[in-house]
Amino acid sequence: AAKQANKFSKAFQASLNVEQLVTHWFTSYHQGDVVTSKEAKEWAKTHLYLPTVELEEVLRETYAIGTLLGHDVALATIGQVRLKKAATDDEINDALKINWKTWKPGNNPAEALVRPKRGLADLLARTEKTAQYLQDTTLSRIGVRLADALAKGSTIRQTAQSLTAVLKDSKRAFLVAQTEMARAMMAEQSDTYAENGVNEVEWLALDPCELCAENEAEGPVEINTEFPSGDLFPPAHPNCYCDLVPVILGE
Repeated sequence: AAKQANKFSKAFQASLNVEQLVTHWFTSYHQGDVVTSKEAKEWAKTHLYLPTVELEEVLRETYAIGTLLGHDVALATIGQVRLKKAATDDEINDALKINWKTWKPGNNPAEALVRPKRGLADLLARTEKTAQYLQDTTLSRIGVRLADALAKGSTIRQTAQSLTAVLKDSKRAFLVAQTEMARAMMAEQSDTYAENGVNEVEWLALDPCELCAENEAEGPVEINTEFPSGDLFPPAHPNCYCDLVPVILGE
């Protein structure tokens, strides 16, 4: 996710010509004008079009890598459970299939995109919608900065710097990358569990919010059944660090 975050940041930056925007803004409004954040957001949504092509490309790549990682995490998790019951060397070796020290996505993401399984296919079908949502959020953030710049009497240069900071926001880029990577991982983990005979799963929460704590308290549920939050698997919200774990013979 950290590696993908840089690509998300570049995609956000490539979608907007800041100098053009600022020039247009100060043509529409002048220092001393009173513009609310809501009005500035509406202005941005009306006058700006942020393309989603580059964002969609990064999202697809993130989903593919997340799918590969989710598949291997699922196999490793099942292996750890079965390792407790392993008695022979063959059973032990069969349980521990993943060597994380040498794990790399390699060229496999492209292959995953050619023949996507159900979870990845669902994510890919919503890629354009997800990218548009991210860009709508970008427009809202830009609107707030524009209104703030006008209220402060900022110069064109200062306003441009403020907007550039929005597009380069590394924390937001990582939040998006981590959340979407987790979404792909969990979708694939669920698919892989089902393919390997797992009938029940549990929501494992880390430093949970109230929503995720409720999901964890639900205990084992039949796979592909909604948890109290309405989700089949994490993440239940942006920056959710929860996991989906298999229940195998009561383990």
